[in-house]
Amino acid sequence: APYQAPGEVREIAVTQSLMADVLRQMGKPQEAMALYQEALATLQTLDDVREIAVTQRKVADMLSEMCKLQDALVLFQDALAAM
Repeated sequence: APYQAPGEVREIAVTQSLMADVLRQMGKPQEAMALYQEALATLQTLDDVREIAVTQRKVADMLSEMCKLQDALVLFQDALAAM
């Protein structure tokens, strides 16, 4: 793969997260979750604490909508701890 600057990699992850937002609004939670997870993995390699927390909050919000409340609570706590 060609070299990508950290800023470019970050933009890819942010775009994946935005795409996941749209999939979530379209009622496709599994596809949204997969993209959120990809974005999180990328952001973790960059150690982008702010965007990790933002994405964790999005995932937690989606989990709460899916009535996975314990999982949502853990992610909300992780996001809060990271800030």
